[in-house]
Amino acid sequence: MKVLNKYLLKEVLSGFFAVLIVLFLVLVANMVSRMLAEEGMAGMDMGPLLQIVLLKMPRDLVTLLPFSLFIAVLLAYSRLYSESEMYALSACGIGPGMLLRHALWYAFPVALLVAVMVSFVSPWSYEQVYQLEENFQEKSIIQRLSAGKFQETDSTNGIIYIQSIDDSAQHMEHVFVHTESPHEVTTVVAVKGEQRRKIEDGQDYMVLSQGQRYSELSKESLMRVTDFEEYGVQLPAQKAVSVYRQRKSFPMSRLWNSSDPHDVAELQWRLAAPFGPILLAMLGVLMAKVKPRQGKYSQLIPAMLIYLTYYNLLAVSRSWLEQSVVPVWVGLWWVNFALIVLLLGLLFKQMGFRWMLFGRFGLGR
Repeated sequence: MKVLNKYLLKEVLSGFFAVLIVLFLVLVANMVSRMLAEEGMAGMDMGPLLQIVLLKMPRDLVTLLPFSLFIAVLLAYSRLYSESEMYALSACGIGPGMLLRHALWYAFPVALLVAVMVSFVSPWSYEQVYQLEENFQEKSIIQRLSAGKFQETDSTNGIIYIQSIDDSAQHMEHVFVHTESPHEVTTVVAVKGEQRRKIEDGQDYMVLSQGQRYSELSKESLMRVTDFEEYGVQLPAQKAVSVYRQRKSFPMSRLWNSSDPHDVAELQWRLAAPFGPILLAMLGVLMAKVKPRQGKYSQLIPAMLIYLTYYNLLAVSRSWLEQSVVPVWVGLWWVNFALIVLLLGLLFKQMGFRWMLFGRFGLGR
């Protein structure tokens, strides 16, 4: 029996980590590209950007872990059926009850991990994300710039390019600034630049040196060119920024004591998450029963559709609960209940009512 346990464990874990790693890499790449496209994140260094991505991963792993386990169990057991190994095990007295128990051995640790991540790790990590975003938003325009990149700036309605800038963001070389307004289009090119603060009012300026200013008024067709030794551009005043905290960063205690429908929906989302790995692992065992000629991938598409339906129903139910469309006692629980009904239906189809009632063929084995 120990040999069988190790064999099944190896089959499931190899598939689990393979699926999880592939999905993790795809998710990270997608998240990085999406954040780079956001206006609020423009100019952020790759270090803090990757830190934000990693801090957001616990919330996404809550979704990836059940799916990875589901697919791993399905493929591992389907291979045993397609290569007739499962029929040999059945002849040796290994019944469906033992197979389901094996699935629960994998599912319970994953469910515990999901519960910890969605209840404690994810809220903490998102609070760190919001603090990093606040610190970045409070920086001046120059401090948020990266050397060697053309970057848009909302506050000046233009584009800035700096060839090189020191770590303190005080001194720059080879600066290009292009701004547009309803009445004038201006381009400034300078050899050097620096950030200065006016002592009287504490206002920051970007002071450019040894350059030219090209301006074109909308009412005129002529271009004005001005050489300068020093040219100052006033920067927007820095102010404290408060990033909106979504409920995904709220601690469990705050959600538990709240009667707000949005807080209740977030709480039920967290409480329902650990049931996913358990129910999906059992479903993977039942869906894995294929004929020898079908192949182990024959149930992959139906399994993915079932998971997408399950996850989308949870999201829709959460939205209904936020809008008070469904009562709290219904909430998200009906989705897991529907999955349990599907499990019982597959058990009845494969084993019959007598097995479900008395477990003659393996509940105790």
